Amino acid sequence: MNSADDDQQTIQRISNSVFSISADRLGDDDIHISAQHVRLFCLYDREIRVRKQEMNWHPAGYNNFAGVYNETHPGPERFALFDPDYEGAGATPILNLDTASPLLSSFGVEPHECFSHEDLTPPGYVTLAVAEHERLLDISTRFSASMVNGRKRAEDRKLRKKNAMAAEEERKKGGFHYVDTKHLSGGLHR
Repeated sequence: MNSADDDQQTIQRISNSVFSISADRLGDDDIHISAQHVRLFCLYDREIRVRKQEMNWHPAGYNNFAGVYNETHPGPERFALFDPDYEGAGATPILNLDTASPLLSSFGVEPHECFSHEDLTPPGYVTLAVAEHERLLDISTRFSASMVNGRKRAEDRKLRKKNAMAAEEERKKGGFHYVDTKHLSGGLHR
């Protein structure tokens, strides 16, 4: 987004979710714009292109942001703008309808970054300190190992019961019996 000419107005990303329009175009102070606002600009641009007429809503800062982007962006994408110099009667002409719309991804913004200024936690996730994450991971690992061991003991009990029942049947018949010891985790238990 930065122009090759440092004296020219530019849009710069100053953090993960904040952009800045430099002061040399708009006066004394830089203007900071959130990623959510950039998303709104992209949506508004698409809406202008679909409706091809003025609407009853207009995101604050759109004309400044779109103007700077259109002047400095080297690619073919441009924001659609209502002609600021038009003074005639009737509908205001829309500029840049023949160009591609800028995509939110061209600003390096992910959709989850559009809902908070600095916390970039994706929806459905939580932010944890490293120590807390490691503690929870340890608890989870121990719980999983406990569940596996419990399941293994239950399978061993079922197999011992099955072998005991088979041995009892063979004893009643007066013959020898077979004990399946290879599936017992602790070997043959009596």
